[in-house]
Amino acid sequence: MVIRGDDAGRLNLHRISDIAPFAPKWRVGAGYEFQERPDGFKGWSERYNLQFAAPPSAMDLGLIYRALVDKKVDIVAGNSTDGLIEALRLVALEDDLHYFPPYDAVPIVRQFHSRKISAAPLYPRRPGRKNHRRRHAPPQLPSRRRPTRRSHSRPRFPPGQRSLILPGISLPR
Repeated sequence: MVIRGDDAGRLNLHRISDIAPFAPKWRVGAGYEFQERPDGFKGWSERYNLQFAAPPSAMDLGLIYRALVDKKVDIVAGNSTDGLIEALRLVALEDDLHYFPPYDAVPIVRQFHSRKISAAPLYPRRPGRKNHRRRHAPPQLPSRRRPTRRSHSRPRFPPGQRSLILPGISLPR
């Protein structure tokens, strides 16, 4: 759950449990799915014993942070990994009662590609470049200025590289 950064600082809010005294005056914004699921808004507000000023406003997920910044709502159901949270100076509250399950992302790769990934260098060397300043430059992805017929059917990578390499991820052989 995400609130405005100035509200978090002014009211000393860090955890979802901290908002209970303010909830009766607050308006909630959330996507339609979060409102309708039994493990969504209803279960969350019951777990934290929260009563809000009005039922949550159904919003497009792309607009919930803008509604929060524009003070149309006071708290939104967002994702703690969204880049807009930091960019808009919002605060994701800690789920101190552990209502939401943890989000652990893992890559899934076909066995055929996993052998290539484990053997491929993270940052391929660039032939013909001497004394380049950046020793560990990330791979250059193609620009999207002129789409080609091939770019629509599969991703394009630098020569010799067949897939993206994720730092810190090791795959079983």
